[in-house]
Amino acid sequence: MEAMAGNPIIEIWRESLRSGGGLDAAREAVAARARAGDISREHINQVGAFVESEKAKADLPGDARILLAALLFEAAETHPSLDDQLHFATRLTLWQAIPGGRPDLLRLNAEAAQAALARPPADLPEAVKASLLGDLGASLAQLGERREAVALLQQALAIYRKRAKAEPAAFEPDVAGTLNNLGNVLRALGDRDAARQAYEEAVAQALTAEPFLQARVRANLAGALYDAGERGRGIKLARTAVEMVEIALSDSRQADVRYSFKEEIEGAYRLLLCDPKLTQDTLRAHRVVEALREGETLAGFGGWRSGLLAIQRSHDGVVFLINLPTGTRFETGDASWVNAGRRLLEEVLKAEETTQDRRVQIAAAGRELWEATPEFVREVLASPPGGGVALSLDPVTGLLPLEMMSPTGKPEDFLCVAREMPRAPGERLFRDCLDRSRMNWPAGDRALVFGNPRHTRKSKDAGYAPNLPGAQKEACDLAVRFADRGFKSAVNGRMAWLGADAWRGKFVQGLEASPGIIHFSGHGATINEEECLLFAGDGALFADELLNQAKPLSHHPFVFLNSCLSGRARARGGAFRGLPIAFLRLGAAAVVASVFILFDQPAASFARIFYEKLFTGETAGDAMLHTRQELFKDNCLHWGRPILYGNPHARLELPSKL
Repeated sequence: MEAMAGNPIIEIWRESLRSGGGLDAAREAVAARARAGDISREHINQVGAFVESEKAKADLPGDARILLAALLFEAAETHPSLDDQLHFATRLTLWQAIPGGRPDLLRLNAEAAQAALARPPADLPEAVKASLLGDLGASLAQLGERREAVALLQQALAIYRKRAKAEPAAFEPDVAGTLNNLGNVLRALGDRDAARQAYEEAVAQALTAEPFLQARVRANLAGALYDAGERGRGIKLARTAVEMVEIALSDSRQADVRYSFKEEIEGAYRLLLCDPKLTQDTLRAHRVVEALREGETLAGFGGWRSGLLAIQRSHDGVVFLINLPTGTRFETGDASWVNAGRRLLEEVLKAEETTQDRRVQIAAAGRELWEATPEFVREVLASPPGGGVALSLDPVTGLLPLEMMSPTGKPEDFLCVAREMPRAPGERLFRDCLDRSRMNWPAGDRALVFGNPRHTRKSKDAGYAPNLPGAQKEACDLAVRFADRGFKSAVNGRMAWLGADAWRGKFVQGLEASPGIIHFSGHGATINEEECLLFAGDGALFADELLNQAKPLSHHPFVFLNSCLSGRARARGGAFRGLPIAFLRLGAAAVVASVFILFDQPAASFARIFYEKLFTGETAGDAMLHTRQELFKDNCLHWGRPILYGNPHARLELPSKL
């Protein structure tokens, strides 16, 4: 990108990525520069060629490329003297850059398609026009403008039907996809008969289409049949759709499932869960494809047992989300595994000093929890660890050390020394985290380090906060390591804030710089039944305060809260809240924290080893796993105390020029 140095569009794009200023502000800035004559045709051509290049598609995260395409579009639309062809090219570039199923970008997608359709009919290729009409119709439908969507989809369908007569292999899949979208809109409008007719024709037209489209149209027809009272036919067709998807997913070339297929495939699985024949095949019944909107939606179907398994596609394979709500009633008819988990927790809390005998006792309690855990969960946990397992827990089970289950009752078989086992704070937030595959992206150069804040509050809850020399040395050493790798201070020229200088206000101020690494080593506490970080003086930072005071973390940082109890989460106001969840909601890609008490020197050792591995290019999950394994060999109980929240596949970007 050095060839585009001085290009105003690139400058505004970089600044927006750095500051997190937002799409609208960046578009306004580009429009102002274009009206002032600062953006030339050559600038627009440069950016257009880059956005369309394979390098940009491979190297830029989706949101960064979409932002650049949107700024390109704005520059062309605002420029006073561009020809129609270049206008049209930039509109298509933006339209093609926006993936389906992005609710936050639907209006932008519609805007680009409408602008492209404004080209004179004689100059608009017929196939491109049909694609624009279909996409615009689908976007408007999701925006609630369904009547307009029907008209647009019918126009697109007429063009595709005409082209399919001459080239059936090339255009019949387009006919099928458009009919499917039309059926969805008609169904939403309440015209079920017309929707069913559209789905039936779509199935016939999709015979030569790629597997996911074939599954998609069958899934929608299955739902229409079920709604019409033909439940047997509906379930049978849903089973066919699910089988087609699972066969396709077994092909490594289909590793990235298109997000736009999510709702239809979810519908097919919902119907399968109503099939009484599947009660003998719980593992298969819970293989839900591509990130369900809400995992809990399946719990109320047809007497199906609570507790479910959802498949989430990620960068390095499949991540199973195992939802274990407290009140789950499995085949045993009770929640005995929760009680077993509490007994395991008691053993962990007793282990203030690691001995071989204590590890044996913890492993024995871990086996008791394993045997009380539902069978379909054990099947997944016992499978090869390549796909990864993420635990999605409620506030009660979130306090349990499920990572320390041991299938054999032997210490060397603790689950978390064989698997990453990150925790997923709700499926929707976890899905957002999986999109943050690069921590500190775009590559920033700020790090925020707080060590051994000298908290002076004396209270019933917090008590005294004794000096932590290990935490202070940990912070100093890490600040040096971060500086050696190109990181700079996030606030007032100081990277590490220590002891009496480590005030809460400085921490919040440092977050405003959107650092790529945020490290806190100090005291955590529970005050009024809520966890917090303790700062110098009498400062305490709670999750809700963090969300209210901090700006979004635009660089998707890595966060390490090396403090007691900081990983706990609780139910408040109907939501699952806690410090790790707050950081993830602000934009962090991954957070390490502990639900247990930590000890000064072992906690510092864990952090040192973890960062060594992270800086060598390991993912957050691999760094967590390998650090646990290394400390486990040294008989240090702290191998199991820190927990990873968020994206286990995220890698840290070291400071560099974008």
